[in-house]
Amino acid sequence: MKKFLSLLVAISTITLLSCGGGEDDGDITPTIPPKDDTQEQQPDTPTAPPSDPDVVYTIDASGTSGKISEYIYGLNVSYDFSHSGEDYSTMVRFGGNRTTGFNWENNASNAGSDWHHSSDDFLVGYSIKGSERNAPGSVASTFIKNCLGSGQVPLFTIPIAYKVAADMNGEVAEGDESRWVANLPCKGEEFSRTPDLGDGKVFQDECVDFLTSVAGGGGKIFYCLDNEPGIWHSTHPRIVPEHISCAEFIDRSIEFASAVKDVDPLSTVFGFVAFGYSSYMSFAGAPDWDKIKSESNYDWFIDYYLESMAKASEEKGKTLVDVLDLHWYPEARGDERICSSTANSLKDKKARLQAPRSLWDDTYKEDSWITATSSNYFLPILPKILESIRKYSPTTKLAFTEYSYGGFDDITGAIALAEVLGIFGKYDIYAASHWGSPGSYGDAAFKLYRDYDGNKSSFGEWRLESSMSGSWENTGVFASASTESADEIHVIVTNKNMDEPLEGKFVVSSNKNYTTATPYYVNGVSSSIRKVDPITIQDNTFQYNIPALSAVHIVISK
Repeated sequence: MKKFLSLLVAISTITLLSCGGGEDDGDITPTIPPKDDTQEQQPDTPTAPPSDPDVVYTIDASGTSGKISEYIYGLNVSYDFSHSGEDYSTMVRFGGNRTTGFNWENNASNAGSDWHHSSDDFLVGYSIKGSERNAPGSVASTFIKNCLGSGQVPLFTIPIAYKVAADMNGEVAEGDESRWVANLPCKGEEFSRTPDLGDGKVFQDECVDFLTSVAGGGGKIFYCLDNEPGIWHSTHPRIVPEHISCAEFIDRSIEFASAVKDVDPLSTVFGFVAFGYSSYMSFAGAPDWDKIKSESNYDWFIDYYLESMAKASEEKGKTLVDVLDLHWYPEARGDERICSSTANSLKDKKARLQAPRSLWDDTYKEDSWITATSSNYFLPILPKILESIRKYSPTTKLAFTEYSYGGFDDITGAIALAEVLGIFGKYDIYAASHWGSPGSYGDAAFKLYRDYDGNKSSFGEWRLESSMSGSWENTGVFASASTESADEIHVIVTNKNMDEPLEGKFVVSSNKNYTTATPYYVNGVSSSIRKVDPITIQDNTFQYNIPALSAVHIVISK
């Protein structure tokens, strides 16, 4: 392997983010490298003759294998709505623990166990200015307007638990029902754009009608059915004191999904919104799960959810849930869990680099509580989920609306996130939204896909098959084309070696003749993306020395 010469650049300051979906995480504003610093030219170096490659990457450009969903490059909203304006974000989710008790009419929300079970003006205080602060529906409408005005699809959370905040008067005592109003799916009478704030009820179909009018028509808003219901009894015990049963959750999902679709038949509804692995398996130990499983052929709760919603859709003559919505915070550990804000040791970093493989690679075994139990049957996770979808609800799409791999101040975070985004595209994930700020290195990973050259140029829309001679322990590769004819090819390649570059040989399989390859890369020297001088391609083959600990976007042109 050859040593790689790099330009030393100051490392940008970033914000740390911890695992999970608490309210404080959503307030972090991303630190983004200045535009004029992101595209520094790599200095010219003497051209060495080609040598034996460490890895051969093969890109099959003879035909595409489908489109990559544009919605996988999403974020969860900051509560000041600053994420509704990130250049690279295609979808923004209004979600998290604050939305379970959110009252769209009076803009009040409840923090649950995140903060003293407080019902307050938290969302208004960060996002709404001037006279709009007291206007009914102003938080929801501001979010929708900001997203659509930025060319992003809004994913709005519809609460489906039993009640929502009645006021903004602070901590709610256990058993004080005066601090809540009933949360109902359907109004059953004419909607009002100025809802009655004194009737003790909130209707979610009226909310959908209100937001459809704000959006200027149907089908422009995605809706998710609440947030992490499997742990409501933990996050919101004032709303759901005991663990909700599987059957009750399915019933409420059907009622509220039907209410959304009755008002906006063109809308896309995301359902389940599971908090993590144990929720996938047993709805986090729901009281009736063991009985349901013993009387069925279900492997895990996901099977039961998919079949239940598919049957309900058939009975009602319309699709109720379009997208299976899951949250994924990796359980993989180094010295500690990799998505922790303090997971910065060498062992943590090495574990983070490998952790994306638990999504798809059956040759990899992470160090986690999952692999230490019989639950390891469900890893790698993507093939198992997709198998369940094919079996029980083949038309259902898949989304991960909260996820995080940590390392926001470190190149390992950028490499892990770059591979996760590549896997989302390769496995035809419909939508994904990173929880909170990804930091400067996370921004770099997103920009490798969405703004690698500072001119909003992006990874291709059309999926290409790719393979390599190397091990995924050391490197990874993903490929796409800008058009179905594959006149321009995009390759994302990673080098996970801590100290050594990789000499990569790239072979394009196509009857077209490609002439130029231009790499853009990020490494541990700086979170800024840097451009390399174009490489001449001969006979659809070229070599490139991939820097140690880096993620690279290579544009291959005719």
